[in-house]
Amino acid sequence: MLVADSPESECARRHDPDNSSSINFARFRDDSRTYKIHLTGEAACIELSGPSPACHILTNHGFSQLPRYTTSLRIFYDRSMKPEEIEESAEPIIASFLYELDVRNHLNMRPPKWPSQTDRRRPAHVEQPERIVRFPEVAIEPEISVLFRFAGSANGNPPLAFLSYYQVLESFFPVAGKKSALKKIERELTNPLFNRHNDKHLMRLLNVGESAAAASESAHLKMLLDEFVRRDILIDFFRDNQWGKHFTKQGPIRGIEENINLENKQTPLAHQVAERVYRIRNRIVHAKDDPRYQDTPALLPQSDEAESLWPDIDLVRLLVCEVILSDQVRV
Repeated sequence: MLVADSPESECARRHDPDNSSSINFARFRDDSRTYKIHLTGEAACIELSGPSPACHILTNHGFSQLPRYTTSLRIFYDRSMKPEEIEESAEPIIASFLYELDVRNHLNMRPPKWPSQTDRRRPAHVEQPERIVRFPEVAIEPEISVLFRFAGSANGNPPLAFLSYYQVLESFFPVAGKKSALKKIERELTNPLFNRHNDKHLMRLLNVGESAAAASESAHLKMLLDEFVRRDILIDFFRDNQWGKHFTKQGPIRGIEENINLENKQTPLAHQVAERVYRIRNRIVHAKDDPRYQDTPALLPQSDEAESLWPDIDLVRLLVCEVILSDQVRV
């Protein structure tokens, strides 16, 4: 039902004056209407219409089946351009147009990601699920269950799936901080040389509490993995899967300064994992103009980096399962 903001007239940039290059799929649905909205701008023209025959052949299943995509967005230029020039020029126009469609016209549209090599980024070996269904033996808070299930269903948005699993980890930060602090306090109190009348010894106890309260989010994550994640499970995860160079500095995710190295004797494996998970989390949630992260821009949905996140999503999912399991044992 949308209409163009200018009177219908022949555009000099349009290369299909007979309207033959847009396929109409009205025959698949009784309520479908033929539409062609052509908008003229100074540098280019935009057209919202059915896909061209070439687009239909490349993206849909064919005329015999219901097509996946019945709408296309085309941009017309009045000069010859190289493919990379077209992409660079068209991307901001497309982004602005889709934004205004949402804000002004209440029409939320999202261009699909062109098929890439994402399949090879998923683990080659997938563990077979347990066939036996049982009455639940794991007690879990409803909020944790909601976040966990939502993360598993966010297949179309890898950054959102990653953040949802990370939120589960965040909910256990206070528990991990308290447990770590209690262990340090217990160590001080059981020391045969501890003297409760000695101010220096009492200050050592006070420092434990203050350090736990002032710990950064990154420190909380490291404490959580130290306390609740089994090292041998982490080793099996990295050793038993064909990750290639994904968990190295040469991997597809930018902003990662160190490799995940099982042979690293200087930095515990849990701390290596925590540092990587925290850096990716920052890439997703922080604005790209934040001076702390200006060297690595935000990790956006539908980007090649986002499509490459699945090994890291599998990793953070494993961490969540380990933390929930350890919390059961603690209780």
